[in-house]
Amino acid sequence: MPGFVRAAAWGSLGTGEVLMLDRRRVRTLSRSTRQLLGLRTALGRHPLSLIVLDEPWEGLDPDATRWLSSTLESKRDRGAAVVLSSHRLHDLAGVCDKYLFLTGHLPTLLRAHEIARSGVVSTDQLVSVFDRLRERPTTAIALTDGLVRSRHTGDA
Repeated sequence: MPGFVRAAAWGSLGTGEVLMLDRRRVRTLSRSTRQLLGLRTALGRHPLSLIVLDEPWEGLDPDATRWLSSTLESKRDRGAAVVLSSHRLHDLAGVCDKYLFLTGHLPTLLRAHEIARSGVVSTDQLVSVFDRLRERPTTAIALTDGLVRSRHTGDA
């Protein structure tokens, strides 16, 4: 976001509605407020068919974190494809249909129902799978609901 623009003016770019009454310039806002302003502006547009965010929860306070998670779930449920990159597994749990883990030398893609039979992945389940993949990225991984997914290194 350009630092010289006023927060209230920038926030109205998404839908035309004022998202923030703050008249300060964007560069004077806290990191958290700038992050939230940018997210609300981008996610306020309708309809969205693809959302790609890198570390979107970074710097947000607990209220903003809850808002972002519920907004992403709502957009997903309305048919938007949501691609997220985050180190914060607790924020990703339950939001995603698929999880791509980048551990070791072998990326591992798991669908939510491969981690939890119900398809709703809890934080504990996600952390457990991540820890197992990080410890032994090239061996068979026993997942929390008894499902097993083999991983091969491709070595001859």
